[in-house]
Amino acid sequence: MAIRYIFGRAGTGKSYFVLEEIRKKLGEKGDNKLLLLVPKQFTLQAERDLIRKQDLKGIMRAEVVSFTKLANHVFNEIGGFTRVPIDELGKNMILRKIADESSKELLIYGSVVRQDGFIDKLNELICEMKQHDVSPIELTMEFNEMKEGTILRRKLGDIILIYERFNTYLKDKYIDDEDNINLFIENIDRVKFLEDAEIWIDGFQSFTPQMLRVIEKLAQKVKNITITLTMGLNPGERDKELFYISQKTYLEIRTIAKKLGLEEETINLNMVKRNILPKAKEIEHIERELYSFPYEQYIDDVVNLEVFANSNLYTEIENAAAQIIHLVRERGYRWRDIALISGELDQYRMTIKRVFEEYGIPYFMDEKRSVMNNPMVELILSAIEILARGYRYEDVFRFLKTGFSDFTKDEVEKLENYVLQYGIKGKENYFKPFTKGDEGELSEYNDLRERFIAPFIKFEEKIYRKKKIGHITKALYEFIKGLNMEEKLDNWIEELREKKYFEYVNENTQIWNKVVEIFDQLVEILSEESTTLREYGRILEAGFEACKVGVIPTTVDQVLVGNGERSRVHDIKALFVIGVNDGVLPSNKEDSGILLDHERGILERKGLSIGTTSEVSLLEEQFVIYSTFSKPSEYLRVSYALADQEGQALRPSILIDRLKSLFKNLSIKSDVVNTLERQIHFITTPMSTFKYMMENIRLNLDNKPMEDVWWDAYSWYDQQPEWKKGCSLMVEGLFHQNQIISIGEEGAKRLYDNPIRSSVSRLEQFARCPFAHFVTYGLRPKERKEYELSNPDIGRFFHNSMEEFSREIVNAEIDWKNLTRKQNDGLVEKIVDEMASQFEHGVMLSTHRYKYLVSRLKRISKRAMWTLTEHIKKGEFVP
Repeated sequence: MAIRYIFGRAGTGKSYFVLEEIRKKLGEKGDNKLLLLVPKQFTLQAERDLIRKQDLKGIMRAEVVSFTKLANHVFNEIGGFTRVPIDELGKNMILRKIADESSKELLIYGSVVRQDGFIDKLNELICEMKQHDVSPIELTMEFNEMKEGTILRRKLGDIILIYERFNTYLKDKYIDDEDNINLFIENIDRVKFLEDAEIWIDGFQSFTPQMLRVIEKLAQKVKNITITLTMGLNPGERDKELFYISQKTYLEIRTIAKKLGLEEETINLNMVKRNILPKAKEIEHIERELYSFPYEQYIDDVVNLEVFANSNLYTEIENAAAQIIHLVRERGYRWRDIALISGELDQYRMTIKRVFEEYGIPYFMDEKRSVMNNPMVELILSAIEILARGYRYEDVFRFLKTGFSDFTKDEVEKLENYVLQYGIKGKENYFKPFTKGDEGELSEYNDLRERFIAPFIKFEEKIYRKKKIGHITKALYEFIKGLNMEEKLDNWIEELREKKYFEYVNENTQIWNKVVEIFDQLVEILSEESTTLREYGRILEAGFEACKVGVIPTTVDQVLVGNGERSRVHDIKALFVIGVNDGVLPSNKEDSGILLDHERGILERKGLSIGTTSEVSLLEEQFVIYSTFSKPSEYLRVSYALADQEGQALRPSILIDRLKSLFKNLSIKSDVVNTLERQIHFITTPMSTFKYMMENIRLNLDNKPMEDVWWDAYSWYDQQPEWKKGCSLMVEGLFHQNQIISIGEEGAKRLYDNPIRSSVSRLEQFARCPFAHFVTYGLRPKERKEYELSNPDIGRFFHNSMEEFSREIVNAEIDWKNLTRKQNDGLVEKIVDEMASQFEHGVMLSTHRYKYLVSRLKRISKRAMWTLTEHIKKGEFVP
């Protein structure tokens, strides 16, 4: 038994060396297992590399595994385990249940347990503690030694309470990934397939204490273990700090080897000339000097490195897209030879999608995607909210607008208009016939109402007086089955496929199984727990929040878009690193965990290591940046934006200054100056070029200079049948003159009343703005009326009441001069009560707030009418 270390800086061919060794082993006789152990997110790419590079008929002996997959292999062989496995979805739902039930006992976190993201952070913390072998008992020992009243002590008290209850809930029944690994460690000795196996561990920079225990156990079972580590062994290296984590990992593995008395072997690829792709001199210089102090300066001409300053985030992606097209056409690159990496992919995601589709660039966005915005998930959560919160307007139409209800878009809008206009709120108003509005349309509105409540009536009947999570989940599943959700989802996926939205096809084909998986785990782990509908909704939402779907590339030949931490970028010729701005790369990470950085530091000094501190995170990020910048073999482009999407100024990252220092002849390119070279650069694809051509021709019409190349472009478009219509519309738009044309006598008669009945305010509006008069009195658009009072409504009510008061006086033949205060107040009281019940469909009596407003209006109207009466009594004018 032996442990072997393969050392090498970035780009020295460590992974290639490992694959070559596995290839040779496969060519030899033998039946022992050959295992390539990589991080979970890299397994797919490693399997591809293993298959593609071996050039062998079969690789049955070789397999790519992660720690979790290796554990599952062990359990499949030895069997006999009765505990039910749960994943992040199940853990989140259990933690939501525990946190809600414990909220009143928590000293620090009681008020935040229902905040978005809290359960995710709690789950992350518990995972870290398990991976670092920190138990509730050890936390309790530290808790007891701390000074009373300190925030850290109170935090630990909350964490211990939740951690213990979580472990108690799992005990003897359920098992998570971390406990799974512990069980795997206990049973490695019983496994036969690992006997005489050879293991290569690649792609790790560090190992958790739990992983180290796995390696220790494996080292006692298998034939040998080979571990790759990115680091140099030259004592004179000027960037030793960059490899601090790798060096620490190396010492941890050596400790295990010495403890077990294993043979150790070291292979230093830094000292070996290997048959791997040569790299451009600029890339090699960056690899050597990026974090070296003191550094050596590159004095030759800079050809294969570009630093580009962009006007904003959008032009940054456009410039990158144009350059990608150039590399494919001029240098003969395949799409798969190119990668685009961002430190803040969320900020660029939609822009990348829009621009790359416009430029016809096939791409794969390497990321895990949340299901929270999926329409099926929206429908499920809103259905629970409808029942839990009493048919609120927001929940009802969140449900109806998912596209998976049995309503068309027009029907949803029609029902929504009615609900808003007549103030339909609460279950009681949906469960009785609508009576307000035009009688001719009421039957249609009531039909929509009945169709909406029909599935909810069945749903409520099934969960009536049943508070167990298992009962509610079963009823919810039958509810969505009754809506034919599976069939609707299949139809939607087919629509996406027809529109060639393969990325969304891939994502949505997983949704149904994910939903069923969450329901299964709810029934499996929380079935007998009692709950309310509102609490059930929060538990279900916690499960969906933890649910992420990974998308598999639809084709091999496409540009990889990702981030440095997650994406395994390899064998690429060109790399675009975007968003190299201050605070983005390197990032300014917020200290927003449940345990803050300095609190983790206090615990670490006491011997309790829980995850990584900010200092280690900074070193990890430096290593990721170093590895990323070293990946391409021929071309590197680093870009940053000068302004964000709102126009706020952005600063370049310190990495830009570093590159300028490393390369004497490096010049920063920019799109601020519109040179001929830049304009030609944007003549790429017909779709993307057309808008630039149109923009330049418009500038030419404004007597601004334009390059002849755009007239050539226009000639090309004009000769293409599919672009002739576009050219015609462009010319029409460029030479359009906004002339006012009379609508004529017939048009005016159709728009306006004949004869025209006018008022002073209408004439004033016509004099002030004829167009406003045209819209108001000609087109007569109507705003969607909502069941609420505005200030103009109150003014209208007040004036109508005064008019009605005057009419009542005349009809009753009462002399204004003989009107008493008692008669005045009584008449106002009667008029306001009658008008309030009828005004805007009774909105003034719909809430306590509006009822109070009516009483105020009565008091004001009484005073106003009596004041008016007093004026009339003292004058000769008779209304």
